[in-house]
Amino acid sequence: MTKQQKVMEVSHKVAKELVKKTGNYMIALKFAMKYVWGMVRNGKMRIGVKTIQRIIATLSMPRVEPNIDGVPMWIIEKNLPSEEVSAIVCGHPTTKVLKETEKAINVMFTTDFGNIFMWCPKSALVK
Repeated sequence: MTKQQKVMEVSHKVAKELVKKTGNYMIALKFAMKYVWGMVRNGKMRIGVKTIQRIIATLSMPRVEPNIDGVPMWIIEKNLPSEEVSAIVCGHPTTKVLKETEKAINVMFTTDFGNIFMWCPKSALVK
């Protein structure tokens, strides 16, 4: 059996478990294939006997998006240099909204290392 055939076999088995949550087999298969191929491509997984249980356990865990006072970490990491991200993460920041437009807010993070300013779209804020 080739690598592709093994990945497809595992993806179908994972999709059968995920269909209970999604309600649609095609959507479940798409998620399963992306996840399994990504793990294999990155060298984090080899196709084996316990692979399916491990994948299902990982996918069934709820994802918690980290944020700082409603500003998601992925926005902070995308828009700021790594030194400022480290200051925000390690500096116990307090936040203050300086300006607000129809679609975005200007946030000031006050850290132990100084003030950091950033615009954040309102659509990405965590409620």
